[in-house]
Amino acid sequence: MRGDGGGAQHGRQGGGGRVVHRVSDSANRSELAWYRPSPAPGALPAPLRCRPGEGTTMKTTASRLALLGALGVLPALLQAQVSTYDAATGVLTIPSVSVGAASYEKVTLKSDARLAFTLQAATPQYPPAPGIATYDAATRLLTLPAVKVGATTYLNVTLRDNGQYRFALQSATPLNADTLAGVKALLAAVDGQFARQVPASGVASLQYADACYLHDGRSRDWLIAETDADPAAVQARDAYRIGQETTNVQVLAERRVVNGDGSTRTEVDVQYEQRFKDGSTDRNVRQTLVTGSTYGTPRCTTPQSDPSWRMLGDQRLVSVAVRARNLRTETYDGTRTPAQTSVSHRREVRWMITDPMGHASYVIVTGPRVIFAGAPTRQTFKFLSPRILRSAPELAGKRGNYLNWRDEDTFRFCDVPTESTPTPAATVDCAATGASIDNWGWTTATPDVQADAKFANLGLVAGATYLFEVYDDDGWKTVNGHAGRAPIATYTAVLDKLPYKFVEMVSSGPQGDRYPRLGISGSSLAQARANAMSAAPAPINLVWTMPSSPDNAVFRVARLHEFFAGPKRGNAAGVLSPGYRYLKASYPGSMASSFSGLPVTAQLPDMASKSNVEFALHYIDRNDNEIFDNIILR
Repeated sequence: MRGDGGGAQHGRQGGGGRVVHRVSDSANRSELAWYRPSPAPGALPAPLRCRPGEGTTMKTTASRLALLGALGVLPALLQAQVSTYDAATGVLTIPSVSVGAASYEKVTLKSDARLAFTLQAATPQYPPAPGIATYDAATRLLTLPAVKVGATTYLNVTLRDNGQYRFALQSATPLNADTLAGVKALLAAVDGQFARQVPASGVASLQYADACYLHDGRSRDWLIAETDADPAAVQARDAYRIGQETTNVQVLAERRVVNGDGSTRTEVDVQYEQRFKDGSTDRNVRQTLVTGSTYGTPRCTTPQSDPSWRMLGDQRLVSVAVRARNLRTETYDGTRTPAQTSVSHRREVRWMITDPMGHASYVIVTGPRVIFAGAPTRQTFKFLSPRILRSAPELAGKRGNYLNWRDEDTFRFCDVPTESTPTPAATVDCAATGASIDNWGWTTATPDVQADAKFANLGLVAGATYLFEVYDDDGWKTVNGHAGRAPIATYTAVLDKLPYKFVEMVSSGPQGDRYPRLGISGSSLAQARANAMSAAPAPINLVWTMPSSPDNAVFRVARLHEFFAGPKRGNAAGVLSPGYRYLKASYPGSMASSFSGLPVTAQLPDMASKSNVEFALHYIDRNDNEIFDNIILR
């Protein structure tokens, strides 16, 4: 079931992507030899066996992977976690391993007293994603960038497969103390920037970023310009970071590189937590740091050479994330006689893609093979850039053809609105359907067990890996037009958890549920609608209650927003596209429960009318989960 195409579908996102490559089915099969079940006693458990038919749509060859690496499409931050060795149990736990074209997760090996390791378990991963570790079938060498043993981290750990899944330790280098000290000093310096206030300017904010910094599709120069364009908004948005503390710093990998001009650099991938004074914690911050010269960094024409440590970023061309969200919506419809008020609840998953610097025209998103309506299927989507939606002649008058989309708005997927399931990327006709949403979920007026069963039937799975293939061509214009074309980048993101169940969110009844309750102080919904639709709306005062999550996760206010949309002046009666939209965020503070004097924006000059007005409240846990309450006035 689709969500609406309004402001509720928008938001700044972060983190989570890793580069991944797709491979031919024949390559996938040939590389499975490492984990093929052994007929000998103690054969490997069932999860190691490849499921029939998996990987049959994989098309990219190993040579494509090499090309992606040469072009710098593979960002530095491939590793998302660290492998661990428990000396007490002798178990080496590796989150994931690449084996040629294939990949496996939840890999464990067990050692004996002589540090000889035997493979215990591994599960095929679909779609394949670059592993934290790699296994080279030709040399039989298993390479782990980092292994944590107690409080000590070892880098570039290698084990050789001597046959029958038995590995002998070859090498391990303790993390250099000076490297760790340099990393921690840089992160402490960034904390220091926010000790008492948010940095006052873009240059101050990016003081510790390298000239080639690129993160989540945003360069150093872009971020400086964003800050300086509206410093007050950025100060309010980032105020929760004042007093932040970086903890649990873990080095994931270290690379020593000789650049094309003969200069050198050292790159370090790190993962850490950031704790904030409002009680919230971002538990999975990842960065690549650099010392030395950044000469040769793809798409960077101003390399920096400096012995100090700097932030380099993940070097991703676009930002990708998968977010779970629970929504409560109160709708007042003044177009009916008499006017009607209704409340709905929604569970949804959002695929959030942003590209403010304009690298991409569309993105193909592929999910894992799941059971949908009783049958195995693989969900795929074709997402269009907001730049395409606002300006492509082929989309004039189609759904989502807003003429003032912003470059930083999220991509939307093409879909046939009369169908009950998303139209697959290979068969959807974007030029015919347009695109307006970025999520999939279930909406109900009765948030009960039956509604949760409907959501479950959508086939969305916690822990699922989604593949994002980024294109900069015109393959979106024709059905399956992306086939045979090479993406400019390929990433993955993981859906860590599903949105809370309906019955969990309303366990104490519809009027005592766990949602934040947004209200307009001193005004009825009818009065609020009349004000919002007027030629000169007056500011309003908002108040709300805090949410309570079923698992006691800490949620804090991210922002408020005002949104409205409407047809272009001159459209025929009832024709919404082309149209205009308006989205404005405000930042009341992460612990706030009210906001006074929220401006209400008048209808845009070229807009025939406001079709609806939305005031919304976003709570997030800083780990890609959101609880949302909004008021829609029609």
